[in-house]
Amino acid sequence: MISLALAALLYKCAVSLLIFALVGGSLYYCIRRDEDWPFSCLAMFSYQPSRELYQFGFFAGFGTEERQLVTQDVGLSGDQFRRMFFIRYYGSTSARHPWGQRKSDSLPEFTARLTEFCRALTEVMKRRGRGEPEYIRIEIVGVVAEPNPVPFERKKIGTYFANKGIFELGGASAVAKSGSAA
Repeated sequence: MISLALAALLYKCAVSLLIFALVGGSLYYCIRRDEDWPFSCLAMFSYQPSRELYQFGFFAGFGTEERQLVTQDVGLSGDQFRRMFFIRYYGSTSARHPWGQRKSDSLPEFTARLTEFCRALTEVMKRRGRGEPEYIRIEIVGVVAEPNPVPFERKKIGTYFANKGIFELGGASAVAKSGSAA
């Protein structure tokens, strides 16, 4: 039989090895500036120089003017706002994704969530004195990850029309590879 002292020593060694593996793995991926689960399972922790990334873009129309929504409009930084949108409204249907809580999603459920989001966003903008948009368009924007991201592609998810009170999926919106509007 193993003595109590030897069992305690083995336990301490096992715990130490586990901690070393986790810290060492995290340090390894920090030095490489790469990402791999479980060391940095979300893209917000990774650094990916000169890679093409995709992020959400939110645009609001006021009469003849259209502007991309900024911190002053919504009260959150761009990253905070995009993360909140993805977690609470857009989501993932993948069982492997950390936020994959919508495994049996449907287009009507998705459209209803985006309608709810846009209605809430309109209310927030009104309360903050940022105006009441006629429409809110949501896009996936491809950018080259540089200090100042340069868009190379835009894909429209859909548009919320305030006068109808609904979000409509689809539509085309694109930016040429050069970055100019198409």
